[in-house]
Amino acid sequence: MTTQTIAGVAAKAKAITASHVIDREAWLTEACAMILDYLLELAVGSGYARPPFRVSVGWPVGSRSGRKAIAQCFARSMSTDGTNEIFVSPIIDDVPMIMETLAHELIHALLDLADGHRGRFATLARAAGLVGPLTATTADDVLANVLKGFSDTLGDYPHARLDEAQRQRQTTRMKKFWCDACGFIGYTSGKWLYQLDASDCPACAAPGLNV
Repeated sequence: MTTQTIAGVAAKAKAITASHVIDREAWLTEACAMILDYLLELAVGSGYARPPFRVSVGWPVGSRSGRKAIAQCFARSMSTDGTNEIFVSPIIDDVPMIMETLAHELIHALLDLADGHRGRFATLARAAGLVGPLTATTADDVLANVLKGFSDTLGDYPHARLDEAQRQRQTTRMKKFWCDACGFIGYTSGKWLYQLDASDCPACAAPGLNV
């Protein structure tokens, strides 16, 4: 992509963001639009179409190698209106990381998750300037500079990072109870356990439960 084209993409985004108050999802959507323009320009002539997408802040599903995912793109077939849904974890607020992560997820969207992290994904990622393991890419200096230009146009990312370490964990230990008559087994908290000793079995109605 030429310097003039990059400047044009940024100018277009500046005009859009100046026309309305931008919230977190709008910021991410405008960022994705600029990154997609950049990716499609790099891949011109390859037959890739602009994918329908939505991007939001939300918890990605699953983990890789013991590390929680920081973003995730879902296939269009999983959306009732055929849209690639992209979610960015609320635990990250580092703008360069967000931008390079969006570039990664948008390549998945371009391919509608075909090829996983291999084949055309690998080709596009390397051409765009994503380096490192293909499952956890980062931007090289050239791409990082392009992405910085885009994010500078958008201004501060309107998000406050969630500190997952502060989340309250479930500490209640469930207690086992059972019925000798029918073999029913259940679990409850200690708070209710003392009441079960004199209760009828919920399965066979036999009197008395073992706790």
